[in-house]
Amino acid sequence: MKNETIKNLSVSFSSLNTDKVYFFSGPDYLRKIKLISVFENLKDYKDNPFDFFKKEADSKTLGDFLLDCDSPPMKASKKIAVLKRAEKLKSEKLKELFSYCENSPDFLCLIILYDESLKKEDTAFGLLEKSSLTHCAFEEMEEREAAEFIKEKFKEKKIYINSENAQFLYSLTGGESAVLENEIEKISFYLKGKEEAKKEDIKECCAVQKEENPYEIIDAVISKDIQKLEEITKNLLDSNTEPMAVISVFSAAAEKLFKMSVLKEQGLSGDFKTAYSMGIFYRELKAFNSYGRISSQKAEKLLKRCAEAENLLKTSSGRDPKILIKNIAYELKKAL
Repeated sequence: MKNETIKNLSVSFSSLNTDKVYFFSGPDYLRKIKLISVFENLKDYKDNPFDFFKKEADSKTLGDFLLDCDSPPMKASKKIAVLKRAEKLKSEKLKELFSYCENSPDFLCLIILYDESLKKEDTAFGLLEKSSLTHCAFEEMEEREAAEFIKEKFKEKKIYINSENAQFLYSLTGGESAVLENEIEKISFYLKGKEEAKKEDIKECCAVQKEENPYEIIDAVISKDIQKLEEITKNLLDSNTEPMAVISVFSAAAEKLFKMSVLKEQGLSGDFKTAYSMGIFYRELKAFNSYGRISSQKAEKLLKRCAEAENLLKTSSGRDPKILIKNIAYELKKAL
């Protein structure tokens, strides 16, 4: 096994200087897809589904995928094949895949996406350690890497942010690239033409510190963690967080439940590209697919309840905001 960095791979992929097989582990799906999209910008692979193709891993059809990998490229000098969600494969199929990788054809560049952090007890860990594959870990970014990522993304929008404020944003949101990009979009919109993102701008947009972040409610709801939902709601009420902010996040959680339940009912629960275009992160859809048992009708009803609560707060109805929040939290728990 050879370990490689995302930065180095971006350079080598752009020049088509690739190894035979890559194994991308870790939960940061967005950065994996963005790295692989480098190939889509190369002339030989645009509109060429024969020489550049992706397929979701399935123990039943793995053999068919490997047969496709064995056929030589038609137009390009190399065939690029991407196997997504390899963590779904059973142990014997993972062994079959790794066995193939050791003798794969020279014209093939195979990229295996394993969307979980590797643990020593995992079958994949043992197989990878003994293999000749090139491994790259896509874990949540640490502070220094995240700060550079934040500065670069703001630079793309022609906005300056210093290192201290980039680190401050990281302290609020953590190091998942999709979450950071979402926050950067919000802050950029809020700045309305300003050329620098300052600490007060970040505070205004991100509202609260990570330890009492209402956005954790979304994770608790999607993963059906009732205890966490109760604990976060209590902490937010005790810390006198703005009631409208809490109701808005309840509403965001209900909206995501609704969208994901519709995807599931339409047989699209594994379509991460469509989900991301709807504002749903990979980890959220994955959690919902594991724990979600809510119908779109029930989720829509919750969404309407949140809208009613927001309206009551906006119109100064005299209703106690804390009771409204507790009622919505209760209805969410009941629905889950």
